[in-house]
Amino acid sequence: MLDIKSIQLFEEYKRARNGIKIMKTDSMLRHPVAINMLLAEVKTKYVFIMDSDILTTEEDLGEIYRFMESNPAYGTVQGLLIYPQNNRIQSSGHIFYEYADYYGYYNNPMANLNKPLKRQSLSAGFAMYPMAVVYEMNGFDEFYSYSYDGVDLSTKIHFGGYEVCCLPTSKGYHFHSLLRKSFANISENEQSRYWSTYGKLIKDDLPEEILSNNLFRDFSNFIIIDCSTIKNMSIFLEQIGLSGNNLELKITDLNDESIILQNMVPYSILSTRCNILWLCTNFMQIANNHFVFSQNHRQGDFIMDLSANIIPVSLMCK
Repeated sequence: MLDIKSIQLFEEYKRARNGIKIMKTDSMLRHPVAINMLLAEVKTKYVFIMDSDILTTEEDLGEIYRFMESNPAYGTVQGLLIYPQNNRIQSSGHIFYEYADYYGYYNNPMANLNKPLKRQSLSAGFAMYPMAVVYEMNGFDEFYSYSYDGVDLSTKIHFGGYEVCCLPTSKGYHFHSLLRKSFANISENEQSRYWSTYGKLIKDDLPEEILSNNLFRDFSNFIIIDCSTIKNMSIFLEQIGLSGNNLELKITDLNDESIILQNMVPYSILSTRCNILWLCTNFMQIANNHFVFSQNHRQGDFIMDLSANIIPVSLMCK
């Protein structure tokens, strides 16, 4: 629901811009229901859907438009979402592994992304769609409440025979609204619906994404410390060209928000002169271990995570 000042702001914007239509309802609508109502009013070739807590520029929007005009095989394209508070990546679309999805390059402060990143699913809050494709897919599935509706539509578009990608040269700055924080967890019903629909179709694309990361190198001589939620580590290591023989220790299989390495890892490992590859669900879980990573013998270590981030410890500590 909008307050008086917000309504006045919309009315002023309408007066300043010709051709703007504002739709009002008597009650709050779920996200996909409201979006489908708006889509029914669209008369243009493309529609760009952007959340209200994202800022961008006309040039960034034009970047996606020009890409779609030149690449008709694409059914939807999102820009790179960035947190302006710290200039870290929020999303470059979704990456999948072991029936779980992760934002590509989540929290990465250093990724130099400039080529289209092919995806099976995107973040709908900053994406463009050809209206012909939206009609073909019957719009957003109104079963979903908020987050999974866009994931569902882009996945449906992908498996409907269209290309789907993130265009990182187009950027949106996501401030994270208070409304988003009020959603505690996505319901199990929505997750079950999504995975029962697409689970047999979605491929594990995390290994491929890691291998394409320009910071990937020969880690065959590294000790591997597993802090991740990966269930079958031997298969994962084989998929990225490593051996289970390198696995020295598994710390946890939980998605802990923060892991204090000095409490979890034996001193004999922390003090080893061998380089360590730290595997995490997200690298931020262990990034605050400044004392451990500031040691000279840890400067050759790398952190790898399930968002396809590969972080050199030597750069992280700068």
